[in-house]
Amino acid sequence: MAARGHIEVTTSHSWLEFLYAMVTPTIEIGDQVHRKPWGTCTFDVVPGKHLVAVSYPWLFFDRCGRNTIVVEVAADETKYVTYRPWMIRFIPGRIRVRGALPEARVARR
Repeated sequence: MAARGHIEVTTSHSWLEFLYAMVTPTIEIGDQVHRKPWGTCTFDVVPGKHLVAVSYPWLFFDRCGRNTIVVEVAADETKYVTYRPWMIRFIPGRIRVRGALPEARVARR
């Protein structure tokens, strides 16, 4: 079996924006569309570049706050994407990517 990479997507909103809890975000990775609850979910992907888009439905619009980012994933690597919408529904949300989390540092004496 070929080595795979992972994209972990975390969607969140401020507690002041409690109305977002009524909708389910849409996460698109390439051509695949996933409706996932707010929080963290992980997707297995083939190594290479992937277009990640996050949005949410609002009233009569399917893709409010939609924003995209290109993520390059190597084999056996996990990239972490975060998405957070703004209070104004039609402004693209803030989306960011970072590589692997740093390991905990051992305290030196």
